[in-house]
Amino acid sequence: MSEHYLRILREELRSKTLSSIPPSRVNSIRKAFENAYVELHDLPDVSREVLKLTIEKTMRDLERLSTIRLVKTIMLKQIDQNSIDKEIGKYILLLLEAEKAILSPFTLGHSEKYYFKFKAKCEVDNKLYKPGEIALLTISEFIEAVLKECGQPITHPVIKIFSTLQNNRQ
Repeated sequence: MSEHYLRILREELRSKTLSSIPPSRVNSIRKAFENAYVELHDLPDVSREVLKLTIEKTMRDLERLSTIRLVKTIMLKQIDQNSIDKEIGKYILLLLEAEKAILSPFTLGHSEKYYFKFKAKCEVDNKLYKPGEIALLTISEFIEAVLKECGQPITHPVIKIFSTLQNNRQ
């Protein structure tokens, strides 16, 4: 049963792009494991040990596959809209944007808090923000606002000036 994920892992490693994992493929693997669970009470000890080892191997393969897919998503900035994990890819890329903003010397903030301009009505940490509102958010609030796509971090005005100058030269 673990060979299913091993096969997906091999496909992922061979592909230059993020491969698609349709929900039907994951569901068929899930069904194979569920069938094994149903028969668990009737299995001899040797078969139970084999199933235990298969589960452990599958968990290792899942760890590797998930890690590779997340790294590829970050590196390629690509999300396969037909894949079962498309939402994870979306949030990984948003989390990457939050990380860049937190580490950036251009994001305005003070003492581990960052300025954020809300573009839409949004609830962050049980507080409701209105469109156009600017707030000084803690790191966890900032990440939540970015993941909810509520608006954008406020960057230093010099960045806008330089990007305008750069665009005018082109």
